[in-house]
Amino acid sequence: MAGNVNIDNYYRVVSIQGNVIHVEIKGFWDDRIIDQIGPEFLRLYENAIKQLHGKRFITLADWSTCPVLGKKMIDYFSKAMLLVKRYNGHKVVEVIPKALAQIGVKAAAEQTGKDDFRIVVTSLAEAQKAIEQLKQELS
Repeated sequence: MAGNVNIDNYYRVVSIQGNVIHVEIKGFWDDRIIDQIGPEFLRLYENAIKQLHGKRFITLADWSTCPVLGKKMIDYFSKAMLLVKRYNGHKVVEVIPKALAQIGVKAAAEQTGKDDFRIVVTSLAEAQKAIEQLKQELS
């Protein structure tokens, strides 16, 4: 097996501002990468959610540099979406410009039982507009 994979090359919490968690998912996560960083990814995301101390929150998930999702990656992101539900998440706004990535992320959401907590857009500008509307719902 090759050396350790740096999770920062694939995932990072960009910011937590108010009740918005901005995360970035980058690159192609093959099975080897998933095996190494999957649990850490879930831990980092859950820690970000816990910083909000139970407040309803919005996740801005930027997938713009992620080309496609494999089966193992879909399974991990389904677990992340379950965290949104468990911790009082309001909506996830996903920036997904690539059609193949949209299919994979939708498959992950469908594994959670329903797909009504997601808003899919193709640019950060669209995401910011959606987030402003969602903030109104939360206030």
